[in-house]
Amino acid sequence: MNRTSFCMVIFLFSIILLSACRERHMPTDGGRLGDEVPGHVTASLSELMFQSLEQMRAMELTGDPDYDYASLMVIHHQVGIAMTDYQIRRAQDTIQVEVSRDIQAVQERELDYFSNYIHAVHPMPRNGAHLPELENFLQEFEEEKAAVDTKDDVEEDFPALMILHNEKGIQLANLQMEHGRVEEVAAVAEESANIKQSQIETLEALQAGE
Repeated sequence: MNRTSFCMVIFLFSIILLSACRERHMPTDGGRLGDEVPGHVTASLSELMFQSLEQMRAMELTGDPDYDYASLMVIHHQVGIAMTDYQIRRAQDTIQVEVSRDIQAVQERELDYFSNYIHAVHPMPRNGAHLPELENFLQEFEEEKAAVDTKDDVEEDFPALMILHNEKGIQLANLQMEHGRVEEVAAVAEESANIKQSQIETLEALQAGE
């Protein structure tokens, strides 16, 4: 092997190694969840969904309702995308898979917006009026986690869990619209809530076999 060929092999090997490292260490502030979600490949859908609760509990809130909402929605959408990935890989029902892809496309778009927002601004703490309501939100989420009943069947579990996931997203959007100060973020929150409600209706139709 001549020197040029040897250098080319080393270069290609370096690119492959770098790509593998990037896949293993995906960011927590945007993009898809990867190995930082324990059991992403083998966890159940419910375990994946409640990763958002654990991460939200661990997040340090700033007292800025717009910034806190955007940060929570990054977590919300990362987990939602992991859930739709899980369903798309396993479901046999082509209609469910199509619905999942539509949901995922919206979540990816919103994830991009919220990730960009929290990188572009500095939190501006206000009176923290939203913080007690966020604590109530998380407590309610804990109770729903304890009550969730799954069948270990992705096509039965996905609609019910994604409905709950979307309901939590709507609750967060309503908190932002009540306490936020940034009009653009409020507009995104309102649109997000409307889309999630429409998705809930679609998922309920799937549950009913329509």
